[in-house]
Amino acid sequence: MMIMKLTSLLTTLLFLFIGTQVHAQCIEGDCIDGQGTYLFKNNSAKYTGSFQSGKPHGEGSCKYASGDLYIGSWSEGLFSGSGKLKLNSGSIRDGIWEKGKFISEKPTPSAIELQKELVNRKPVQKIWALVVGVASYEHMPALRYADDDAWLFYSNLISTSGAAVAEGQVNILIDESATRENILNGLESLSEKAGENDLVIFYYSGHGYEGAFLPIDYDGFTNKLFHSEVNSILAKTKAKQKICIADACHSGSLFAAKGASQEAFLNLYREFTSVANNGTALMLSSKSKETSLESKGLRHGVFTYFLVKGLKGAADSNLDKTLELQELFDYVYQSVREYTAKMQTPSLNGNFDPKFPIRSLD
Repeated sequence: MMIMKLTSLLTTLLFLFIGTQVHAQCIEGDCIDGQGTYLFKNNSAKYTGSFQSGKPHGEGSCKYASGDLYIGSWSEGLFSGSGKLKLNSGSIRDGIWEKGKFISEKPTPSAIELQKELVNRKPVQKIWALVVGVASYEHMPALRYADDDAWLFYSNLISTSGAAVAEGQVNILIDESATRENILNGLESLSEKAGENDLVIFYYSGHGYEGAFLPIDYDGFTNKLFHSEVNSILAKTKAKQKICIADACHSGSLFAAKGASQEAFLNLYREFTSVANNGTALMLSSKSKETSLESKGLRHGVFTYFLVKGLKGAADSNLDKTLELQELFDYVYQSVREYTAKMQTPSLNGNFDPKFPIRSLD
């Protein structure tokens, strides 16, 4: 079954990238010789990454309408080199590819190589992340790109050209899997696994409400995911650095509900920042009385689009190949404000080190 599924996917890949480029549209960047995003007819697939002579070449990812996802190296429109193919069935092929064919698992280091690595190894910070995207609500208006936003952020985390986070350290919950219970369990799991030198990331894209996120099983009354619950779990983890990223309407209500008094604002803010050494940064897509916008042109939420673009290197303003938290936010803030004609204003608050390094761009 796995071989048949791979054969079918590779046939589709050849069809898309070699036979019918005329049916595709370049929706961002340079899809000839540079970095860009290709969207295929009927949304059958979307590729984001490097191009050469009009074909995927270099590092990139492709998400298929079937739910399959490939992240890794390409050559002349085919999987080639190191890459990971995750099928919607849950099966994974992670290793070396050649002309679209899976050749072998990643080579196992020799005993001598492992010994050298242990001798030279420096303390490494691990990233633990929960990524949530809800678009297909039953009791709220459906969102166009909340699920795609989550996939985009997730892909950047696990991509070898991104943060290269091990898959076992990242959990993604999309639509039907993004229930209140699953999100809380996912957060608890991160809290338990993270060490004190690690970074914990909670990313949410979907509808927001005063003081809460809305999971897929929100029925109009119950199953809200309250911000206080998120904060309580993040405060328990040993990790010194935590980042909560919310691309949601009224996400700013993490600090102030609509119509709240100044005292209520301060009380709610203290709820997130008064824990000793909490180290939680709250990066929010908009202020409490603003709407977080989705863009047909970008085919993503505006905030998440520029967030990921910044993480890929656009935010490295001083070109030192190290992306700091404040540096990332400054780029996102300026880009979102400019793109939305100042209709949307991201915010960054909390008890954190603004010079905390998010990732190395080497």
